[in-house]
Amino acid sequence: FPNVIESDTEFVAIDVDVGRRRMAPFCSPLVAGKLVESRRYQTNIFKPPYIKDKRVPDLRKPIRRQIGEQIGGNIPAADKAALNMMFEMTDQVDVLNRRQEWMAANAMMTGTITVVGEGLDPEVIDFQRDSALTIALSGADKWPLAVAAGATNNKPTQDIERWQTLILQKSGAVATDLIFTNASWAAFRLDTTIKDNAITFPALSPYG
Repeated sequence: FPNVIESDTEFVAIDVDVGRRRMAPFCSPLVAGKLVESRRYQTNIFKPPYIKDKRVPDLRKPIRRQIGEQIGGNIPAADKAALNMMFEMTDQVDVLNRRQEWMAANAMMTGTITVVGEGLDPEVIDFQRDSALTIALSGADKWPLAVAAGATNNKPTQDIERWQTLILQKSGAVATDLIFTNASWAAFRLDTTIKDNAITFPALSPYG
C-alpha cells in the first residue's frame, strides 16, 4: 500500500467508486450530444479508534541479566535501564506495524476490516468489494498437495488466470502481485507448468 493519506481530523473518509464501466454513446452529427450521467462514488465516514500500547516498566530489570547478555556480564545498571527502554520502544513499533499488516491482510482477503476492542462497539469497515472476488477453495477445488510422478497438474495456474480475469471484469483493476502463505506456495510449486524460474505456456502455432 504505497499511497498513504493522513487525515487532519478525528474522522477518516473512504471514497468507494460505485460507478460502472461505460462506453461513450454514438450519435448523428446533426443532433445534440447525448447526456451522460457523471460517474458516481460513495464516501464512508469512519471514526477510527485509538491504538494505545501502554507498558509498565519492570524496575527490577536493570539489575537482572539482559536478553543475550553473557552470564555474569558487567553491563552497568544505568545502561541496562536504557537498553530496556530501547527494547520496549522497538517492540511497540513492531506490534503497531503488525496491527497495520493485519488490517491490510483483512482488507485484501475479505474486503472488510472488523474493529473490535475494549470500550468499543464492534464496527465493520466495508470497502464494497464484489462478493464474487472473495474466494475460498474447499474439497476437490483445493490445490493438490501431492502429484504423482508423470502426472499433470495445472490447477493453480488455471485458477490464477481465471481469478485475474474476474478481478478485471468486476473492478476494472489489474492484479500485479500474488501473496502466498507457506502452504499455498508449496501447493503452487507443484503445478507442472512451473519451472524453477518461469511458467511454461503451451507452444503457439508459428502460423498464427
